[in-house]
Amino acid sequence: MPRLDRLMPLLTLILAGFGVIFLLDAGPTQAVFNLGGDLPKISVAWPLVLLLSLLAGMGGEFVVRAHQRFTRSMLTPVHVGPFDWAALLPLWILPALTPTAAFAFFRLFRGEYGIVTYLGVLVATGVLLILLYVTQHGLLLGTRAQQAAAGITQTIVAYGLAFAIFAAVAFNQYRTLYAACLLLPTVTLLGYHLLHEHPHAWILALLVACILVESYWVLGFWPARFLLNAAALLLIFYGATGSLQQADESGIPRQVVTEYGLIVLVGLLVLGLAAFLLAVRPATAQAPLTLVRLRL
Repeated sequence: MPRLDRLMPLLTLILAGFGVIFLLDAGPTQAVFNLGGDLPKISVAWPLVLLLSLLAGMGGEFVVRAHQRFTRSMLTPVHVGPFDWAALLPLWILPALTPTAAFAFFRLFRGEYGIVTYLGVLVATGVLLILLYVTQHGLLLGTRAQQAAAGITQTIVAYGLAFAIFAAVAFNQYRTLYAACLLLPTVTLLGYHLLHEHPHAWILALLVACILVESYWVLGFWPARFLLNAAALLLIFYGATGSLQQADESGIPRQVVTEYGLIVLVGLLVLGLAAFLLAVRPATAQAPLTLVRLRL
């Protein structure tokens, strides 16, 4: 288990930071960065969210370093120009993306549920960060069974974060160029986390990100609800990363391509059917979800 004397102050600082962000974001008027032209306006809350994400990512290493079984052999060498240091960078990814994904997703429902959405951000962020920090200890310092369970848990969390990010991007219906600025870095990081055991993990992760950007452009012609679009992107992301995880020196086995291809195809057909049924349902039977399109 992580040391509570390091875990609890870290979580308190992150959640208190969200309290400041909520004060800025919950007012009747929002302060924004106006980049001019037709570029999206960016809320001042987002730079603060990114700072909290950086803190959450660094916090994973901060907590692990306090363990008595920690050794410097676990660190990854980092070389940037004249600067050299070592860090547990792979452990930064999921904790760093958690505050951003939670805030982006729950904020979509602010128009319907008001202050309850901010409570959802706090609960989701706190629970997921505790889960991630505990499973990171299991991966690094646990038994073989604990490592297997921790790996499965982190994979599920990674796909959940991906869905939250996809939903936020799909809801705002950004142009492909703007969406690419959000999808490329986040999907690359998530893809790297899922493919980190492959010797060319970064290249494959970037390839998956490019596939997701192209898929987003194609789904832009599909007049479905944003949650269905997000689910379609998640299916494609799952198919791409899942098949690449089975790749070897000779490529991806044909059986693996067939299996994941069928999963993605059947899933897309189910989503298409769901979109059709929602479109033809009589207006009197609908219970539309009132959402407010918010500035980035």
